[in-house]
Amino acid sequence: MERDIRRDMHDYLPDYYAESVAVSNLMNVEAAEFERLHAAIRDVTDQYSPETATWSLDRWEAIFGLTQNKYAPLTWDVLEANVATFDDLEKYTWDELDIAPFVRQPDVDRRSAIKARMRGTGTATKAMVKSVVESYTNGTVEITEHNDRYAITIKFVSNVGIPPNYESAKAAVLEIIPAHIGVEFTNEYSLWQDVRKTTWGNLANYTWGDVKGGLWNA
Repeated sequence: MERDIRRDMHDYLPDYYAESVAVSNLMNVEAAEFERLHAAIRDVTDQYSPETATWSLDRWEAIFGLTQNKYAPLTWDVLEANVATFDDLEKYTWDELDIAPFVRQPDVDRRSAIKARMRGTGTATKAMVKSVVESYTNGTVEITEHNDRYAITIKFVSNVGIPPNYESAKAAVLEIIPAHIGVEFTNEYSLWQDVRKTTWGNLANYTWGDVKGGLWNA
């Protein structure tokens, strides 16, 4: 519950000031200043944790050696959220679409990357890898170890299509996994190279959900 500073200040005064217009005006002005001061203090203390940080995210990223990207990696979810129709994208080639700067990287995704880097210290256990990937993608993953061929498979099981922060999650895993361990990411989704086999016209009657989930016939 937010503190009512003006009421608290009045409660400290003797009762005979209750009807004073001059004192009431003074309390109002001072209370407004204290509210601004408290808001500024809360804003600063919010920066002490990546969970609540805003303007200090640049510094958190610098501390953990994270690339400060202006734009989110392009995924089907990004297109679905920011582009109305396929007609809006006809001016792009497939390759241009792959690097089109559609949206700024959301703070929630930047926080996920920072928390993942914080978790990714120490020995790269199965539990750690799972924790790192899930902190990036806000979903559930299953990890299968293939000891006979020194590899692991990371499967996204709670996301339809490419999960958010997919590329960042891949990069984080490759940083913490020993170099001799192979990593495979798997899911039910369409890759850009798969969709390049068709045309905008052939996809006109499909939704983004159909295309990203592979429910279309090139």
